[in-house]
Amino acid sequence: MLSDRLRTYSLWSVRGLLALLFAVSGVGKLIDGQSAAHLTRTILNGTVGPAEAHGLVVAVSGAEVVLSGLLIWGRRLRWAFGVSFGLVAGFTVGLAALLGGEGVAPCGCFGAFSLGLSLEATLLRNLGVLALALVGFLLADID
Repeated sequence: MLSDRLRTYSLWSVRGLLALLFAVSGVGKLIDGQSAAHLTRTILNGTVGPAEAHGLVVAVSGAEVVLSGLLIWGRRLRWAFGVSFGLVAGFTVGLAALLGGEGVAPCGCFGAFSLGLSLEATLLRNLGVLALALVGFLLADID
């Protein structure tokens, strides 16, 4: 069992990392969401047009900014970590479906702040984010 002090510091660290990640991702895509919109259309097999893909990117970006705020605020943490896990897991499943297919341009996951990671590197990063969200969920008190 973790000591209260270690649990508190660990939870603060996980909250801070995820809040920063979601804030940078959300704001970056709001600044420049073109690559993310293209990837959205690719994941959805072209079933949405450019305007709809852009709308989805804006909605997800808004959700990321709200999640960042909730993680900083510190209330309803289990809910915030659970939604964070679900959001990243859904996106990761969509990316994984593209493995082995045609070449995919960098995802643009962070919009204007993207590093141009390969699909495989993005999947690995997302696995780390999923692990952080799960650790945060397990450390958070039920509120």
